[in-house]
Amino acid sequence: MTPPDLDIHVEPPPGWAQIQQEPDDDGSVLLTIAPQSWAEELGLRPNLVIGLGAPTQESVRAVATQTAATLLAMGPGHRMIAWDLWHDDAGRRLLSTWPSGDALVCTTTWLRLEGDRPLSLTATVDSDRYLRVMPLISACVDSLRVQRSPSPEAKNA
Repeated sequence: MTPPDLDIHVEPPPGWAQIQQEPDDDGSVLLTIAPQSWAEELGLRPNLVIGLGAPTQESVRAVATQTAATLLAMGPGHRMIAWDLWHDDAGRRLLSTWPSGDALVCTTTWLRLEGDRPLSLTATVDSDRYLRVMPLISACVDSLRVQRSPSPEAKNA
């Protein structure tokens, strides 16, 4: 799914594909990719969710601060592990963890503004697979290409 004015592309890791899901209440999730096959006994299925938020007048730093506050408020055990720049001052990367049953869940969120809308890519992986899976997800994030789509009027001209 792509918003009408943006084309968003990533190269999924080998063996990964788009997974079907119900849209968010606010319609912000554009795409979720995960391993094509995943046995339930393996536990948490690693995934990458790409979302585009509502227009904002906030800076990327303010949006990242709000994202971090939301992560920390989600429940007991949520911890902010790292916060740094994503490639340059225009983006942020947040790493958080929390316990889930007998697993430690790790999320990395890459965040930047596309025009006036926050674009986020959030990877979720359990700690047992983190070192094996995150290089694949990082390569996928590095492949991100965002292009403005021509307006419908321009397409019909």
